[in-house]
Amino acid sequence: DNTAVGANLSVLNTYSHSVSYTGSSDWTYIEYYGKTGKGQTDFTVCLRLGFYGGMNTGTVYFDDFELEQLDALPSGASSTS
Repeated sequence: DNTAVGANLSVLNTYSHSVSYTGSSDWTYIEYYGKTGKGQTDFTVCLRLGFYGGMNTGTVYFDDFELEQLDALPSGASSTS
């Protein structure tokens, strides 16, 4: 049910997203890991409220977005492709 998806990070044209946040709260730190395909040179990161096909209302603010290349995932982390 995509109507239950709140503020999240995702990569365009994939059907997965980071942990989703709903309701009112203070600033929340989010990390989201992904793996590019062999020879892939670009992708679009989405900072959004809601997800594909979901009708959502509200306001979300994102600040200090950072994209970083890693040699390996941190221990215990998982990624999307």
